[in-house]
Amino acid sequence: MGRALGEQLRRGAPARVSGRWRDLRVQSGDRITLLTDWVNELLFHAEAEWWIPVEFTTVRASNTEIHARARGVSAREPPGALYAAVPHHVRVRDVPGGLEARVTLEGRQ
Repeated sequence: MGRALGEQLRRGAPARVSGRWRDLRVQSGDRITLLTDWVNELLFHAEAEWWIPVEFTTVRASNTEIHARARGVSAREPPGALYAAVPHHVRVRDVPGGLEARVTLEGRQ
């Protein structure tokens, strides 16, 4: 999910990853809210810091928590029109070997 979002936010710019690994943590009450909060955490970093996470390593993940380490790219300008994930546009289902998730982002007004 994080890599796909990073590709969209980079808008085709090459991913020249640099800098240190950052710890990213999100906790929520259920899978849907967790995924929503995770996407919004990544969007926050892109919008506030012009930093787009593109490489991830999972430290811990469950139905209520994601703790990952990420490295990213610095954007030279705001990464396009940013959006927000909302719970009613998130679908998660179990598939063999993991989860499948779909998130539809809403435009900010």
